[in-house]
Order: sequence, then C-alpha cells, then structure tokens
Amino acid sequence: MKGSRKIFTLLIFPLFFIAVGFTGCSEPVGTLLTDSNTGAASDYIKAEPQQFIYNEKTTFWPEDVKVWRIGSSGKKLITDIDKIKFIIGDADGDKEVPHQTGLSLDSKGIKTVFISYLNMDTSYHIAVVDPGLGINDGDGTPIIINW
Repeated sequence: MKGSRKIFTLLIFPLFFIAVGFTGCSEPVGTLLTDSNTGAASDYIKAEPQQFIYNEKTTFWPEDVKVWRIGSSGKKLITDIDKIKFIIGDADGDKEVPHQTGLSLDSKGIKTVFISYLNMDTSYHIAVVDPGLGINDGDGTPIIINW
C-alpha cells in the first residue's frame, strides 16, 4: 500500500507540470476575478438597504440605501449618491427614482430596486404593504429583514 502511494505521488507531479505546459496557463493562481484584457480585478457593487418593507403611499429615498463598490482595492462606500441610478420596477413598469424627491410607492406588491453605477448593476426586492398592518406607522419598531 505504501509503495503504491509513492509511485502515485511521483507520477502526479510530472503530469501536473506537463498539463500546465500544454494548456499555456500564464495567469497566476488567485486571478479568478481578473479581467484578461486589463489585468485588474473585476469590480462590482453591493447594495445594503436599511429597509425592505414599506407602507403603501410612503416614499422610497435613495439615501436609505448604502451602495458599496467592491474590487481589488477592497470595499468602498460610494458617497456621491447622485452618480447612482435607482429604478423601481414592478408589473406596471419601471420608474426612475429622483434623488431630490424620492419616489412615492403608490401600489402594493413586491417590487425590484435596480441600482446602477458606472457599468455595474445590482438589484434587490422590497415589499409595499397595506398601511393597516402597523408596519412603520409609529406604533412600534419597524420590521427589518436582512439576508
């Protein structure tokens, strides 16, 4: 048993180096998220909303969502909110969210918040509910769901 392990180990290393040589593997290990043209790590954005459940007829504010840029230099909060585009979509269509006035959530249901910054996009879902459910109407702690 021990002898067959030694032979297997001796055969595996040369086969590995031959395979690497034939495939032309030139990128170092750990470059999974790199762009083959520029060599820079791919950036993406991540949204961290403060709220997922809204009462009907309330306003969605872009300032209530922290948007992070993740890349080779780490995680950085995007502080210039005016450069981020917010769109809320549902069965009735898509509506862009004005930064100065927010967007009134006039109909109940599940909606998708689309966020774009430069050439990067992300999204998440919110629920707009009947105000009679007591969510965020000042008579207790609001329900916040983080996942």
